[in-house]
Amino acid sequence: MHKQLLSAKFFKTILLTMALPILSQAQITIADQDILNMLGTVVEAEIDTNGNVSIDLGSAGQNQTWDFSSMTVNGYKIPIEYIIPDGTPFADNFPGANFVQKSELKDSGLEAEIYTYHDVNSKEFTHLGNGIISGDFKLLQPGGEEDAPLPITYGSEWTVISADTFFIVDGFYIVTKVTFTNTVDS
Repeated sequence: MHKQLLSAKFFKTILLTMALPILSQAQITIADQDILNMLGTVVEAEIDTNGNVSIDLGSAGQNQTWDFSSMTVNGYKIPIEYIIPDGTPFADNFPGANFVQKSELKDSGLEAEIYTYHDVNSKEFTHLGNGIISGDFKLLQPGGEEDAPLPITYGSEWTVISADTFFIVDGFYIVTKVTFTNTVDS
């Protein structure tokens, strides 16, 4: 696979980064229906390939407003569509999914469709896994980590622990474990 194929964690970060500002205007409570109401929505993520984007969000706190309209990004755009699982290529692998993020990589030097499957319910927003299609190549990545407890409000905190094993050669594996601590501070 091409080096620019973005990881599942990156797409979860994109989803939360894009969804939370849309859903959290005026620091309301974000519940399952707020996320599910995004079904049918298409957004566009801009991916910087130079690593030169610097953002100063200022102080944490309630009633914050940010305007990124003048930001310049050197890279490519990824359309992201929020859809129901029915009819998607990997729906049978994630029977508990009720929310799918479909991302299309076209301008990144790699053409691929990435389907990220979630279960959104009144208690949590859970990543069930990913399916990736690039030409004749298909990859299925199981998940199962809670992305966030629901509802989310100002001051909510949670920790997500994720582990993965990468096969290198016979008898040699790399095991990774990552801990994310999340705080809603604006």
